[in-house]
Amino acid sequence: MSKENLEKHEEKPITIKIVNGNKKGNEDEKDINITTKLNVKSKLLEIRKKLEENELIDMNYELLFYNDTYISYENEYDHTLESIMKENTVCLKKYPNPTPTYFIKKFNLDHRFIFIDDKDNNKVEIKEASKGILSHVCSKFTLDNETDDQYVEFNSKRSWTKNKNLFLSAETEIINFGSLGFSFSNRQDTNIQTEKRLSYKFTKVPKVTLKFDKLKLTREFNNEVNEITKLNDRCEKLRRIHKIQENLGNFVPTKIILGGMIQYHTEQSSDEYSTQKSQEGTANITSPGADVQGGFINEKSTTQSTGSNMRCSKLIGGEQQDIEKLDKDKWIKSLVNYENWVCIEFRDLISIFRLLDDDKLCKEISIILGKKILYYEVISKNVLLNYGEHYIVNLLDECEEIRKFINNKDAKCNIFATVVDNEEKKNIFFNCQIYRPQDEPQIVIYCFQKKQVLTHKLKIGFMIIGYDLNFNCNNTMRVDVEEFSSKDICHNKLQTGPNKFCIGIPVLRNLMLDDSIVIGHYFLKEGNSTKACVFSYCLNNKKFVELPSDFSFHILISMTDTTDEIPFEKRVWKKNCIDLEKFFKPTVTETNISSHPKYISVCTIKESCGPVFLKQKKKVVKLKHISCKCKKTCPQCKDKKNKSSDIRCNYFDLNKSCQICW
Repeated sequence: MSKENLEKHEEKPITIKIVNGNKKGNEDEKDINITTKLNVKSKLLEIRKKLEENELIDMNYELLFYNDTYISYENEYDHTLESIMKENTVCLKKYPNPTPTYFIKKFNLDHRFIFIDDKDNNKVEIKEASKGILSHVCSKFTLDNETDDQYVEFNSKRSWTKNKNLFLSAETEIINFGSLGFSFSNRQDTNIQTEKRLSYKFTKVPKVTLKFDKLKLTREFNNEVNEITKLNDRCEKLRRIHKIQENLGNFVPTKIILGGMIQYHTEQSSDEYSTQKSQEGTANITSPGADVQGGFINEKSTTQSTGSNMRCSKLIGGEQQDIEKLDKDKWIKSLVNYENWVCIEFRDLISIFRLLDDDKLCKEISIILGKKILYYEVISKNVLLNYGEHYIVNLLDECEEIRKFINNKDAKCNIFATVVDNEEKKNIFFNCQIYRPQDEPQIVIYCFQKKQVLTHKLKIGFMIIGYDLNFNCNNTMRVDVEEFSSKDICHNKLQTGPNKFCIGIPVLRNLMLDDSIVIGHYFLKEGNSTKACVFSYCLNNKKFVELPSDFSFHILISMTDTTDEIPFEKRVWKKNCIDLEKFFKPTVTETNISSHPKYISVCTIKESCGPVFLKQKKKVVKLKHISCKCKKTCPQCKDKKNKSSDIRCNYFDLNKSCQICW
């Protein structure tokens, strides 16, 4: 006899007593008795599933088995049916207060994930995944009954991005925007774009907070990820990982707030002409991989009104009313009934890959996904320099927060830096190098200037790139870093490969304070291959010298569309330059293109351009060939004789690269 037939053979009629109703169609809430065949040896969890199939019983998760005391859903597997029977009768009773399991099942929280659109990083959705891969254990169930009013205003997609990052910060919350319906539309004319000035006020009434500390992935999901790491083709690995994210989402909320919310919405359309100024309310420090800090942007622009105010509002949760005749007090009172609660906030997000059982498996997935920008910042310094002197920026003094990235050996962090002088001084430019003594990263800045003491107002940008072991960053952006030691450099050239290079930077192991050795580079493209041409110049002796033996050269490689090339243009005075305003748009933390220094490198096609430095000003980039006192006998000066006419700039687009991080 099969197991199924054996179980049926052991079934016998059992009376199910439902206290206060819960029979389908029953409204008078009297006790109801229903007789059905059940196996008394079965666990209560199995009995529940059996009763869910009974068309006479509304077997939801409010109903608990009752035997003088309630038996929680989590403990149903520990009891058999016969252990709670009395005179061949089993009681089911509605628990007077809601349980975490009730809400988990009602809102399908084991299927509820945060999705980020790969094509549009501004599109964040909270929706159900195609299947459940989590088991939820609620560690904290907190009742609340306070009303909270919040107000936010933004007037363009750019300022919405700023505000969105504020709401999506790891230390704040995600408002359930899916039910609010944010959208932007643009009308493209010659130089006119439709702008919407949006004001939102939220009245939130949180009733209960569910905190999940013991999220556990299914064995099937762990096995699926493990199989991905065994593949040989990295592209196939990435495709499979992205498929998981498409089906199951990117992040899981570990804290969910239930209750109700009222949205007040004011919208006004206007035509925005080409002149626009911005004023930010907070500092321009952003921190992908940690907490995304943000503020509201008050943008001033030349506008002409084309539409009148349109007011609308929505009720999320609670008893629905005519929105034009809203009785707020009555609506709030309706939230006494927990059946009127909905999910209004999702907090403390964690990547689904962080929940993997094996730490080694987590590391392998982070390596497959590639390195991310874990942190980036721009700092301002007033620096007094004489000719041949250098200025050192100790990054840990500037930002203690980056220590957690630098000290994590598994993250394998690299640092890239760039600098620009805010003042338009002639014949002065700067060069950056990285010095890393015992996990104390420093930026070494050299200045090319005449022999005089000058004060420079510098803007110094730097970014920390490494493996995102916590999976805090959106995975649509991928970069990689190739590291070469000085031994790899033959005749001042590194033979690399067909990768899409962007920028390079020398990393010093030792800093000779008495020497003013500046290391420069440019990229040379020949067919499908690329060479990194590295050279060094002594400021004190004013000539090119041999490369130091104790440095490495790091190259940032883009795996996505975050890099491009810009050609130099000849101006009237016959000097090659690049007008930055033609190619760059402000990032969400910039007010104009000159706010931040750019990450750029020289690139030449087919023929060498000889040793050359970049002079980066606020709005213009120029090439700077420097004089050498070798009387044209050194290899670098000989290389100048056949200078390429096709010189370009590689640039790394920080606007595309630094997207959502949690």
